[in-house]
Amino acid sequence: MDRQLRAEFKEIFEPIPHVDVLPDEVLARIVLKDPAKTIATRSYACPRKYREAWRLLIEKHLEAGRIRPSASPYASPAFVIPKTDPTVLPRWVNDYRQLNNNTVVD
Repeated sequence: MDRQLRAEFKEIFEPIPHVDVLPDEVLARIVLKDPAKTIATRSYACPRKYREAWRLLIEKHLEAGRIRPSASPYASPAFVIPKTDPTVLPRWVNDYRQLNNNTVVD
């Protein structure tokens, strides 16, 4: 459906840039309802067969500067969703539901 809509309204939708060409100097601020509340949730277990892909994803994002090592008390669980093509890296997903519950909507 998405491809069909994009094709039908191509004059409205710009091409989706590859992740390597997205801006990396975007600064954002999250305003919390209760700043004293620390969201620290353990990560979900990663099946052994996806651990190498997970490590590659982390290395790729570290090298690109999109993520950095942190000692923050805040933590949201993350997991990977495999693609149907096993040669393609899985999709990295973060579960921010608990953080979102403590976030002021802007």
